Parts: sequence; C-alpha cells; structure tokens
Amino acid sequence: MSRFDEMYEAWLKSHIDMETNPRRKARLEKGLGHGTVEFLRTIWFPRVGNFDHLYPEWEVRDFGGGYRYIDLAYMPGRAKGGHRDSGLWAACQRPRRETL
Repeated sequence: MSRFDEMYEAWLKSHIDMETNPRRKARLEKGLGHGTVEFLRTIWFPRVGNFDHLYPEWEVRDFGGGYRYIDLAYMPGRAKGGHRDSGLWAACQRPRRETL
C-alpha cells in the first residue's frame, strides 16, 4: 500500500469516526468520488503532503434552506476554501438551450 493510500484511508476513517451528523456520515461512508480521490492523489498530496485542515463532503446550507456538499473544504485557521469536482457526468450531459 502506498503512503498516499495509507494516509488517505486513515484520514477518511477519522472523519467517519468523528462525524455526528447522520447526513454527512452516510456520504462519507459511501466514499469519495473518483475525481475527488484522483485530485487528492495527483495534485493535493504530492504538493501538500498531508490532509491537515481538509474536510471531505463538507455540508453547507443553500439559499433555499437545503443542504449542499462541497467535495473538499480547506479550512486552516480562519481561512476557507473549497473544491467541487463536477465529475464526468456533468461533462456528458446535454447542454441546455439557455446555456448556449
């Protein structure tokens, strides 16, 4: 098992174990999407070397009172940032007339 795989598994497991929100916990237990894992494997981990301050499937409220999930939220101290991977499905969908 690679160093990435070991650290990734431990990081994800720690978030699952600590989570008390049932919606987020269920999402974490399903695992992260392929694109998100590849982003971590090929871009994040080689450059940063750890998953400190990185939160998978971070829940945020939308304007309609519903819930949305950011694939990865980076929150060191008071700073905040997010990564949303649309995945291949979004690229394969038929464009709407109003977006052309």
